[in-house]
Amino acid sequence: PPGTIVDERGCPRRERRPIQEINVEQDFVDKGVFITNDIFFEFNSEEITPDSYNLLDKIGQVLEKHPGWVIEIAGHTDSIGTENYNQKLSERRAKAVKNYIAANFNVVPSNLTAQGYGESMPIADNGTQEGRAKNRRVEFKKIK
Repeated sequence: PPGTIVDERGCPRRERRPIQEINVEQDFVDKGVFITNDIFFEFNSEEITPDSYNLLDKIGQVLEKHPGWVIEIAGHTDSIGTENYNQKLSERRAKAVKNYIAANFNVVPSNLTAQGYGESMPIADNGTQEGRAKNRRVEFKKIK
């Protein structure tokens, strides 16, 4: 229907938590990782969509507060498409997230690494739409 927010395949997006409810810093402190399905890209592209900027800005602000943290930005895909294509897409997307944060926040760029894992590390069943949505994610892992 008109006005419906859709994902990269044209399917209605699941309800998302409001950005103010997401405590990025607490996840880093408690778990050493912040995992999100709320960073979106244009279909078959590494271009970050504008509705991702608020969350990316929140992450960038946390990283500015902790200049000594070393973070791996890990891109993951679902299993739709070839393994090789998904690997390269996840690498490009992780790099785009790294570049966004490095360009917009006072962080040490060498403290950020971008790594793509493609479809190799699913956290849900790729046989369902819901599972594939969970597998399309970006993880920010605190290495140090």
